[in-house]
Amino acid sequence: MYEEFVIVINFVVAPDVYIVLIICVKLKKSNKPVFIIKVFCNKLQKEKDTVMVRILLCLVIVFAIGNVWVAHSAETSPAFTDSIAVNEHIEYSPINHTYELWGWSILRYHYYRFLNLFAGYPWAVRVAYGVILGCITGFLFVLIAMIIDVYRTQRTKRFYEQIRERYFEKMKSVCSAEVKNLPIEEISRRLDYRKKNWRAWQMRIWARLLVDLCQFTNTSNPNLTNIQRIMHLIGFTDFVEQNLIFGAQRRKVRLLQAVRLTNMQLPNSLVTRLVNDKDPALRKSARIYYMLTSKEDPFVFFEEKRLAIDMVEGSYFSLWDKIETHEIFGKIYKSGRALPKFVPILQSSENRDMTIFLMRETAYWGNEKELKYIISYFDSFDFEFRRTAFECMGIRRYVPVEETLKNLFYKQTEMLRRTILNALLAMNSGRSIQFYAEVYQTPSSDYTRRTALRCLWLSGKEGRSIFDTLKESAVAKDHILFEHVENPIINGDGLWET
Repeated sequence: MYEEFVIVINFVVAPDVYIVLIICVKLKKSNKPVFIIKVFCNKLQKEKDTVMVRILLCLVIVFAIGNVWVAHSAETSPAFTDSIAVNEHIEYSPINHTYELWGWSILRYHYYRFLNLFAGYPWAVRVAYGVILGCITGFLFVLIAMIIDVYRTQRTKRFYEQIRERYFEKMKSVCSAEVKNLPIEEISRRLDYRKKNWRAWQMRIWARLLVDLCQFTNTSNPNLTNIQRIMHLIGFTDFVEQNLIFGAQRRKVRLLQAVRLTNMQLPNSLVTRLVNDKDPALRKSARIYYMLTSKEDPFVFFEEKRLAIDMVEGSYFSLWDKIETHEIFGKIYKSGRALPKFVPILQSSENRDMTIFLMRETAYWGNEKELKYIISYFDSFDFEFRRTAFECMGIRRYVPVEETLKNLFYKQTEMLRRTILNALLAMNSGRSIQFYAEVYQTPSSDYTRRTALRCLWLSGKEGRSIFDTLKESAVAKDHILFEHVENPIINGDGLWET
């Protein structure tokens, strides 16, 4: 008996990546199916690792479907049943019967064996047996995953140590060379580098090494630094551009972070595509990179409300986004380039968290006129805006508002009072020492009084003198406040922020 079935299946395994499986199932007299599978992928080389893994998963699924179909055929057709063998080449058992188990029948055999092995025992024993078998199987999978993870970790560590030992010092000498535009051939000779086709995981380790290398070179102008030519030499530039187009979303975000840290120059066409991507994390990373590298209109995504989607109410601006943006502002400030106009951005922002972040950035990088705008938040109905405004005065050490803060002190909540005290301490003008003593002597929260004592303790000799005088005249229950301030372990900055 000979039958043949052809199945054509089209899988979409990634964006713009299609796999066509042509499965030819041949059934011969031996009742054993023969699977002939051909795979066609339109972009196998673009996403080789991801596509191959998904191909394997697709094959497993198809094989399982085939087994189910064969098992169903075995139940409905006499030609496929597990019956007495009629083939002459099969040896018979002593009882003149033999059974062939193949395909789905193997799983059914183990299922019936498990079902009847403890048939005479209580259900609790059978359930416990099943749980034990499940745990053993799960542990085996976990063990395999752990072994693979340890192997990859050790492999990554060995490769990083190998390339660092061989190339890092030579790269430093190239980056610090007097000639800022060394030819790639000369860089290759100095590094004693032989061109290789590095795999994807190896390129990610190269990225780590290049980030470390950037600490020893000037990356303010990427067109004049030799590190850019080193990236071209090892193929890192081509790897980044290819993966930013065809790679997975999470890898694109990581690559953009590496690109930003190394200040690598990307084509404008590629950046333009990424700044409008649908993925929020990738879009934010691309816009942060655009803000760092663009010289024509770097802050368009902050200043135009229709584009600044992170300004609208309800949008998410994570802590990591804040760290990256703060770092970018610092680099722009050190390079002498113009920073964004913070006041219009604050006025148009509807995102509360984003507004608080920009208020702090104004304290760090804004001019005096912009800082004075922050003073308008002293009377805000939102107490978090008030608190941030008081903190900004301390960050900037803006002494002209010192008396204003003292006048507002007794109109605030206990938390805001402690914020004002810390802001006055940061200014450290020497004119608030008596104010600290007055706050301690005023009945209020013990946390607030202890913060006032800490301000005295950190205000120089005059403050220490008043601190000692107050300690001598303090009642017994207040001695614990002085001991906390004097203790170097307890007297940390983290205890005085709340």
